[in-house]
Amino acid sequence: MSSRRVTARDRHPSTSGFAFEPRALCAMPKVFGRSSAHFSPADGVDSTDPRLRAAQLQHLIANAVREEILALGQNTDQYLGAIDDPLPGLSYDRVIRLLRGKTQMQLADLVFWADRFESIRNVILRELNT
Repeated sequence: MSSRRVTARDRHPSTSGFAFEPRALCAMPKVFGRSSAHFSPADGVDSTDPRLRAAQLQHLIANAVREEILALGQNTDQYLGAIDDPLPGLSYDRVIRLLRGKTQMQLADLVFWADRFESIRNVILRELNT
């Protein structure tokens, strides 16, 4: 019988980290980024899973981005096209995947959108304080 203490290093190594498709955690994936309300989790998704909370945050940010761009009288392509010196992560294809929940947002995405719209900052603060 061993009295060796088990540490985090003893766990199975992960090669994917928290990589997941956010909308896959949503009971109705087509709703992702199109509602200001939290989505219902897909069957089998534990409500304490940090990936669910991250997906919910991305969903709410995506909806707020969509609403802000529409309020400017633009679509996503027009908005992105008007940015001087666009960053590599701001391709139309990638942003659409982010807004639809097909690709995970990165911290740089959060900062980019929060710098542009107060509503995004408010969503982030509200969700992190719950």
